[in-house]
Amino acid sequence: MEKVCCRCMKNEKEGKWVPVEEGDYKDFSYGFCPQCYQETLAEIKIATKHRYRKAAELRV
Repeated sequence: MEKVCCRCMKNEKEGKWVPVEEGDYKDFSYGFCPQCYQETLAEIKIATKHRYRKAAELRV
């Protein structure tokens, strides 16, 4: 089963993330490549901080 990054659509081959080649992808699983994983975590952290700040302002 091949792993495909759900953000950049690269797939993992022999431990390296490379652009997806044309072909038949019946056996694949979505996930994150290491770079997209870190970017997504940073975005979640920013969004969460913003959300809690807005909630705190509403309570005051």
